[in-house]
Order: sequence, then C-alpha cells, then structure tokens
Amino acid sequence: MVSKRFWIFIIKKNVFNIFYLFLVLEELKGPVLYIVGTPIGNLEDITYRAIDVLKSVNVIFAEDTRVTSKLLSRYKINKKMISCNAVTENKKISLLLDYLAKGNSVAFVSDAGTPGLSDPGSLLVAAAFREGYKVCPIPGVSSFNTIVSVNPFRDKSVFFEGFLPNKGLKRFKRIAELYKRGDAFVLLESGHRILKLLVEISSVSLDAKVLIGREMTKIYEEYQIGKPLELKKYFESSKDKVKGEFTILVSRSRS
Repeated sequence: MVSKRFWIFIIKKNVFNIFYLFLVLEELKGPVLYIVGTPIGNLEDITYRAIDVLKSVNVIFAEDTRVTSKLLSRYKINKKMISCNAVTENKKISLLLDYLAKGNSVAFVSDAGTPGLSDPGSLLVAAAFREGYKVCPIPGVSSFNTIVSVNPFRDKSVFFEGFLPNKGLKRFKRIAELYKRGDAFVLLESGHRILKLLVEISSVSLDAKVLIGREMTKIYEEYQIGKPLELKKYFESSKDKVKGEFTILVSRSRS
C-alpha cells in the first residue's frame, strides 16, 4: 500500500510544477523584449529560465544566427531567428518594434554571455523602452562575473572596460588612465594581441597584479596570475598558449 507521505510528496511536487509553469506563462505574455544571457563557452552554462524563454518567444534576434543555432540545436529549440549585430542593429529597430506592435514576444541574444557588455543590444533596449514596451532581462553568465569570481586580489571594486582600441597611443593612454583610477579593471583581448597587451601593462606598472583567464569555461580553460612580464614569458612559451579568447583582470591591491 502506498503511504500517505508518498502522496503528499507527489501533490507538493505537482503544485510546485504548476506554479512554476504559471509564472513562466505570465512572464511570457507579449509584447516583451527579453535580453537573454547565454553561455560563454560551455553550452551547459545556461539557466532553465533562459531555455524556457527561448522556447516560448515568437522570434529570436541573434548577433550571429550561425552561433546561436548551435545553442538552440543543443536544447532542441526551433525558432525563427533574425541576424542583429553591431553593424545592423540600428537598422533592425523598426523590425523589432513591428514585432512588438503585433503583440509578439522577442528575445535578443549575443554570441556569448550577457548582452550589453561589449555586445550589441542596447539600441534595441532603448527603442523598446522609448515606445513603452516591457523589457525583461534574463540573467546569465558573462566573462566579467566569471573572472571576478576567481579574483584572488581582494579588490573592493572592479571596473569593466572590455576591448581597448586596437592601435595607437589611445590604447596605451587608456590603460594608464584605468590603472591610475586605483580600481581593479577587466579587459577583453584576442590571442594575437595578448602579448602586446602585457607589455603595455608593464609599461604602466611593472608591479601590477594580473589575473588572466584563457578560454574560460571551454576545454582548454586556464587561469594564471602574476606580474605582466612574468605572464608574457609564460604565454609566449608555446604557440598553443596564445590561442583563444582572453579575459584580463588588472589590480593594484596590496593583498
């Protein structure tokens, strides 16, 4: 005979599932623009809520539909996608507003991470707010919160800068300005410029404390800490070590 406790457990579980489904359905009542955080490498790093939203919206605006299609395929999501990158974002505003005006729910995703940090998306958000539509963030992982979570330098504040100018004196001046502020700061850099960046940081301060995350959350993920030239020596020791994407945290902390 099935115990009373078993039936109580089943009822409680189903009530929770029904309540959760109700919340999801209420949240997905259009027209809404969802800004959805996606993984930065490992496709498992996505929330249940993000998956539910992507499954339920009418259309997905994506920075690169080829990249996003891999994520959607992984979670068996079949939705219409519209390319919307930094070059075309301004031109896609009217299309977004047309979808919202017809009562549709829309999701925007960047190639990786949370939109708004060195990614397109802000123009869509501004347009939706301006026209009085609901905008709903679906939080997720980002290179910024990932690197900060393993920061060993005990900084009280961390500033996100993202990508520096590719060339010229502006690049060096910006590093100097950031270091002079006194706060730790986070940079994003590609493999073919990481050694140059470490030299530039050393030109500002030989004693700067640096944490580097390479290929974060991916197969060849690694983290290294040290002074700029120490890290340069490490990364230039092998061609494989300068491959991939780099997230750099620079600190003046004395701890």
